[in-house]
Amino acid sequence: MKKEFYNAAYIAIFGTLWGLVEILLGNVLHLFDVPFKGTILSALACIICLVGGKLLPSKNKFPIISMGIIAILLRLLSFGVFKIHIFISMFTAAVLMQVAVSLMGYNLVGFIAAGILASFSPYIFSLLFFGLIYGQSILVLYHGILKEHNAVSFFIHGGIYIAVFIFFLNLVIGVLSGIAAFYFGKKLQHVQNT
Repeated sequence: MKKEFYNAAYIAIFGTLWGLVEILLGNVLHLFDVPFKGTILSALACIICLVGGKLLPSKNKFPIISMGIIAILLRLLSFGVFKIHIFISMFTAAVLMQVAVSLMGYNLVGFIAAGILASFSPYIFSLLFFGLIYGQSILVLYHGILKEHNAVSFFIHGGIYIAVFIFFLNLVIGVLSGIAAFYFGKKLQHVQNT
């Protein structure tokens, strides 16, 4: 009974933290149309959720998806930028992180995999949502990604270079967020056990 209480408390706390980041920082990033806003928010969500997952006494069921649902509900109830794809993108990130740690474990490899999947989740979501549901071609989606990152295209010429730049930037952000989550979670777990 005590374990379930702590699990529920950690899930609620870290899901709320993710929701607050989405509400406060997310609205600012969307308002100013900052490039890579989805990647930035996904990386922060990854760190929050994985640290929370590392601290859980029991890691069964789907704690990261539960944190994502709490974050989505908070974001839904907030004022600010309201776009349905934001909520679906958040859920996609939660599912991808959960899949990574469920398959690979709550270890460094699992966290890096979750970080990478989380950082690419805005693009994976776009491919699934707009590609499968709306039937848009990959070239149309690619053009949309380039258009979203127009600040980047100012510095780099040529579509393939932009695609490679976006890929490696997301990869690095994903790896770093996974590593940061692992070591920060480990530190907090050590404090929790003392």
